[in-house]
Amino acid sequence: MPVDYFPRQAGWVAIGLVLLVISMSIDYHVLLDLSVVLYVFGIVSLVAVLAFGSKHGGAANWLKLGGFQFQPSEFAKIATGLFLARYLASLNNRVLEFRQILTGVAIVAFPMVLVAIEPDMGGAAMYAPLLIGMLLVAGIRVRLLVTAVLLGVV
Repeated sequence: MPVDYFPRQAGWVAIGLVLLVISMSIDYHVLLDLSVVLYVFGIVSLVAVLAFGSKHGGAANWLKLGGFQFQPSEFAKIATGLFLARYLASLNNRVLEFRQILTGVAIVAFPMVLVAIEPDMGGAAMYAPLLIGMLLVAGIRVRLLVTAVLLGVV
Protein backbone atom coordinates (compact mmCIF):
# COMPACT_ATOMS: atom_id res chain seq x y z
CA MET A 1 0.00 0.00 0.00
CA PRO A 2 1.53 3.34 -0.98
CA VAL A 3 2.36 5.71 1.87
CA ASP A 4 0.03 8.31 0.35
CA TYR A 5 -2.98 6.24 1.43
CA PHE A 6 -1.98 6.15 5.09
CA PRO A 7 -3.53 9.50 6.18
CA ARG A 8 -6.82 8.69 4.48
CA GLN A 9 -6.94 5.19 5.97
CA ALA A 10 -6.02 6.54 9.42
CA GLY A 11 -8.92 8.96 9.11
CA TRP A 12 -11.31 6.13 8.28
CA VAL A 13 -10.01 4.13 11.25
CA ALA A 14 -10.64 7.13 13.52
CA ILE A 15 -14.17 7.56 12.14
CA GLY A 16 -14.77 3.83 12.61
CA LEU A 17 -13.65 3.99 16.25
CA VAL A 18 -15.94 6.96 16.93
CA LEU A 19 -18.86 5.10 15.33
CA LEU A 20 -17.99 2.02 17.40
CA VAL A 21 -18.16 4.01 20.64
CA ILE A 22 -21.44 5.63 19.58
CA SER A 23 -23.00 2.30 18.59
CA MET A 24 -21.93 0.71 21.88
CA SER A 25 -23.77 3.43 23.78
CA ILE A 26 -27.07 2.78 21.98
CA ASP A 27 -29.55 0.56 23.82
CA TYR A 28 -30.07 -2.53 21.68
CA HIS A 29 -33.84 -2.26 22.16
CA VAL A 30 -33.71 0.90 20.04
CA LEU A 31 -31.98 -1.05 17.28
CA LEU A 32 -34.58 -3.80 17.49
CA ASP A 33 -37.33 -1.19 17.25
CA LEU A 34 -35.65 0.21 14.13
CA SER A 35 -34.90 -3.22 12.65
CA VAL A 36 -37.92 -3.24 10.31
CA VAL A 37 -37.00 0.18 8.88
CA LEU A 38 -33.34 -0.82 8.57
CA TYR A 39 -34.26 -4.10 6.86
CA VAL A 40 -36.53 -2.33 4.35
CA PHE A 41 -33.81 0.28 3.70
CA GLY A 42 -31.32 -2.55 3.16
CA ILE A 43 -33.61 -4.24 0.63
CA VAL A 44 -34.29 -0.95 -1.18
CA SER A 45 -30.57 -0.18 -1.34
CA LEU A 46 -29.83 -3.67 -2.72
CA VAL A 47 -32.45 -3.13 -5.44
CA ALA A 48 -30.90 0.30 -6.14
CA VAL A 49 -27.52 -1.38 -6.62
CA LEU A 50 -29.01 -3.59 -9.32
CA ALA A 51 -30.27 -0.50 -11.15
CA PHE A 52 -27.59 2.11 -10.41
CA GLY A 53 -24.61 0.22 -8.95
CA SER A 54 -21.06 0.85 -10.06
CA LYS A 55 -18.77 -2.07 -10.86
CA HIS A 56 -15.71 -2.86 -8.79
CA GLY A 57 -14.00 -6.21 -9.25
CA GLY A 58 -16.65 -7.65 -11.57
CA ALA A 59 -19.67 -7.05 -9.34
CA ALA A 60 -21.91 -3.99 -9.44
CA ASN A 61 -22.21 -3.77 -5.67
CA TRP A 62 -21.34 -0.16 -4.85
CA LEU A 63 -23.63 2.87 -4.73
CA LYS A 64 -22.29 6.38 -5.25
CA LEU A 65 -23.96 9.19 -3.32
CA GLY A 66 -22.18 12.41 -4.16
CA GLY A 67 -18.52 11.89 -3.39
CA PHE A 68 -19.28 8.99 -1.07
CA GLN A 69 -19.44 5.31 -2.04
CA PHE A 70 -20.84 2.50 0.05
CA GLN A 71 -21.60 -1.17 -0.31
CA PRO A 72 -25.28 -1.77 0.55
CA SER A 73 -24.70 -5.51 0.92
CA GLU A 74 -22.66 -4.87 4.07
CA PHE A 75 -25.39 -2.69 5.57
CA ALA A 76 -28.03 -5.23 4.53
CA LYS A 77 -26.22 -8.03 6.42
CA ILE A 78 -26.39 -6.06 9.66
CA ALA A 79 -30.00 -5.01 9.04
CA THR A 80 -30.99 -8.58 8.21
CA GLY A 81 -29.34 -9.86 11.38
CA LEU A 82 -31.20 -7.29 13.48
CA PHE A 83 -34.54 -8.06 11.82
CA LEU A 84 -34.03 -11.82 12.17
CA ALA A 85 -33.09 -11.34 15.83
CA ARG A 86 -36.27 -9.34 16.38
CA TYR A 87 -38.38 -12.04 14.73
CA LEU A 88 -36.77 -14.92 16.62
CA ALA A 89 -36.95 -13.04 19.94
CA SER A 90 -40.68 -12.52 19.43
CA LEU A 91 -41.26 -16.29 19.39
CA ASN A 92 -42.01 -17.93 22.71
CA ASN A 93 -40.99 -21.44 21.72
CA ARG A 94 -38.12 -23.34 23.27
CA VAL A 95 -37.89 -25.35 20.05
CA LEU A 96 -38.66 -23.70 16.73
CA GLU A 97 -41.50 -25.05 14.62
CA PHE A 98 -40.99 -25.72 10.92
CA ARG A 99 -43.12 -22.73 9.84
CA GLN A 100 -41.07 -20.40 12.07
CA ILE A 101 -37.84 -21.74 10.57
CA LEU A 102 -39.17 -21.12 7.06
CA THR A 103 -40.05 -17.55 7.99
CA GLY A 104 -36.50 -17.02 9.27
CA VAL A 105 -35.10 -18.52 6.07
CA ALA A 106 -37.30 -16.19 3.99
CA ILE A 107 -36.10 -13.15 5.95
CA VAL A 108 -32.50 -14.06 5.09
CA ALA A 109 -33.10 -15.44 1.58
CA PHE A 110 -34.54 -12.23 0.13
CA PRO A 111 -31.45 -10.03 0.60
CA MET A 112 -29.18 -13.04 -0.02
CA VAL A 113 -30.66 -13.55 -3.50
CA LEU A 114 -30.39 -9.82 -4.29
CA VAL A 115 -26.68 -9.90 -3.36
CA ALA A 116 -26.15 -13.05 -5.45
CA ILE A 117 -27.71 -11.32 -8.49
CA GLU A 118 -25.07 -8.52 -8.34
CA PRO A 119 -23.14 -11.09 -8.61
CA ASP A 120 -21.36 -11.22 -5.26
CA MET A 121 -21.37 -14.88 -4.27
CA GLY A 122 -18.97 -14.33 -1.38
CA GLY A 123 -21.24 -11.66 0.09
CA ALA A 124 -24.30 -13.84 -0.48
CA ALA A 125 -22.61 -16.82 1.18
CA MET A 126 -22.08 -14.79 4.36
CA TYR A 127 -25.82 -14.89 5.04
CA ALA A 128 -25.67 -18.67 5.67
CA PRO A 129 -23.62 -18.55 8.90
CA LEU A 130 -25.79 -15.66 10.08
CA LEU A 131 -28.93 -17.75 9.61
CA ILE A 132 -27.47 -20.98 11.00
CA GLY A 133 -26.01 -19.32 14.09
CA MET A 134 -29.18 -17.44 14.92
CA LEU A 135 -31.38 -20.50 14.38
CA LEU A 136 -29.13 -22.51 16.70
CA VAL A 137 -29.40 -19.88 19.42
CA ALA A 138 -33.17 -19.61 18.88
CA GLY A 139 -33.73 -23.34 19.39
CA ILE A 140 -33.69 -25.24 16.10
CA ARG A 141 -33.32 -28.98 16.49
CA VAL A 142 -29.73 -29.80 15.58
CA ARG A 143 -30.84 -32.92 13.69
CA LEU A 144 -33.11 -30.80 11.49
CA LEU A 145 -30.34 -28.28 10.86
CA VAL A 146 -27.82 -31.01 9.94
CA THR A 147 -30.36 -32.59 7.58
CA ALA A 148 -31.04 -29.24 5.90
CA VAL A 149 -27.32 -28.50 5.50
CA LEU A 150 -26.65 -31.96 4.04
CA LEU A 151 -29.53 -31.55 1.58
CA GLY A 152 -28.17 -28.12 0.66
CA VAL A 153 -24.71 -29.56 -0.03
CA VAL A 154 -26.15 -32.25 -2.30
